[in-house]
Amino acid sequence: VASRFSHRDRVVGRIAMVNSAEELVYDVVVDVVGDGWEVKSYMTKLTGLTEEMCAKGVPLKEAVEGLKEKLPKEAVLVGQGIHHDIEWLSLKEGVDFHTSFDLAEMFKLRIADKWTPEGVGSLRFRFFSLRHTVLALTGVDMQSDDHNPVDDAVYSVRLYEKYKDVSDEHMEAVRVSVSRAPVTPSFAQRWVVLEGV
Repeated sequence: VASRFSHRDRVVGRIAMVNSAEELVYDVVVDVVGDGWEVKSYMTKLTGLTEEMCAKGVPLKEAVEGLKEKLPKEAVLVGQGIHHDIEWLSLKEGVDFHTSFDLAEMFKLRIADKWTPEGVGSLRFRFFSLRHTVLALTGVDMQSDDHNPVDDAVYSVRLYEKYKDVSDEHMEAVRVSVSRAPVTPSFAQRWVVLEGV
């Protein structure tokens, strides 16, 4: 949910968690206005949230406490850019959960920036959105309409479980396959300005 007009001015509006069997374990909407935030936009296309949904939500503190009650201490948190979620929710590795795994890192493709006669001069990486990765590997467009964090969680777990134990060679072939898939327009490309933000 946008609290101001910059892409960095966001507050937590919903928390969703599934287990390794892809079963929904926790899903709660946060009452951002009740928590004292001024809302510039609910960014419904991106968040799936509306003013009415958030008005029926719970305070963020209560939502995080509920999450911690459901979150096993031995849990591996999996997601696209999961460190952002961990930070926003003030979760502590080794205290609230065991460890985390970022799918963006799992599927990033190493590419050469410059080639020299002696070899590669420098490297950079190409990162893919969760939507692009899922579409390339499963043929399913998980975000053809409004965003749904439960779908994000399900597909994140599905990809992690399928690829967590594959060999380095197999994983590199998967990354190349994802990179060769037709470009999936990002949310920002499809919606340059959304509800004024």
